[in-house]
Amino acid sequence: YTTATANRRVRVMTLCLPCVANAHQVYSALDVDAIASSIAKHACQSLLDGRPVHDSREAVVGHLLQAMRSYRAAYYQGQSPLNSHGLALPTTLEVLPLYVLALLKSAMLTQERVRPDHRAALLCAARALPACALLKMFHPRLYDLTPLAEQEQEQKQQEMEKLPMLPLTETALQEGHVYLLESTHMLGVYGHGTCSPSLVNTLFGVGSI
Repeated sequence: YTTATANRRVRVMTLCLPCVANAHQVYSALDVDAIASSIAKHACQSLLDGRPVHDSREAVVGHLLQAMRSYRAAYYQGQSPLNSHGLALPTTLEVLPLYVLALLKSAMLTQERVRPDHRAALLCAARALPACALLKMFHPRLYDLTPLAEQEQEQKQQEMEKLPMLPLTETALQEGHVYLLESTHMLGVYGHGTCSPSLVNTLFGVGSI
């Protein structure tokens, strides 16, 4: 590159990268959130560049299929590649198909009618968001708030940060519990079944939700 004083310089960057003995060590260290975020950002950029929604959707599915083919080629030769979930994916990537499905159903990539300005706003936001916030944009986080009712007021904030994330399935819901649904732009409170007024008052200081 050229400095401000018109002197030519060569920038040398030295990287120390860990090496592995087999492919299993690589797959065991994969970050599925980072991979899903990268796929989503590529899809958003292609739409902003003017590609049709259908082509971007096909590219997203293609990324998933390529990951499955690569894993199959690295691990299975003439054997059944199915794991406990029936997919040819390592444990670290088992939720990747779920992320891809959620992305395809989101307002960013859905083929249903979405206002152009709304889709464009989502695409521009997704391109700039970090991985943790981008994933919640199309795959919200679900937490059970009921255990917080047993904590003192000053302890609730600390316990809130330790709440486990629940899968977005009906089987994860329990009768009478209160849940928090967190996405990038929204927080929702959901009471499953008949919630106890005392529980609601303990959590939120109101009689009902």
